[in-house]
Amino acid sequence: MSKIWGRWDESSGTTVLLSPGFALWGGSLAAVIVFSSARCQVAVSSNRSPRQRVRPLPSGDTLFTPGASPARQATERRSAKALLYLHQLPAWTVPVVLAVLVIVGLAVRGPGGAVALCALAAVLGWLASLSWPRLSARARLVRVLVVAVLLALAAFQAVR
Repeated sequence: MSKIWGRWDESSGTTVLLSPGFALWGGSLAAVIVFSSARCQVAVSSNRSPRQRVRPLPSGDTLFTPGASPARQATERRSAKALLYLHQLPAWTVPVVLAVLVIVGLAVRGPGGAVALCALAAVLGWLASLSWPRLSARARLVRVLVVAVLLALAAFQAVR
């Protein structure tokens, strides 16, 4: 992944981050993320041909939790680039990769299956942590249980 370059604008009180170099289907994608105390704006540009469809960003005016702690803000900022990259992939890519990790994790005995299940647990845990503030108590419990079950299955696969 490429580096993120930042610039602080004193007059407007915002930080502008530029993240160039996403290699996508022979093109590139540049994401500009503007942080201020009130909101975050994201602009995505691409040098793709008009035939290649770019998925629009979801509606809303922010990628970040308003009034979040400094640790949460740091986590959300570090995750923004990866989320933008995942969003620009074809919609079927992420579910297929996760399904492959489940199948490999359950079918392969030993450390190979355990690694696949741990990778799946890490991705699901990361996504759960990002959505945590908006979840109900029940939804949080379900996500914690899913990650715990995957880690237990990984431990079982490792000793099989």
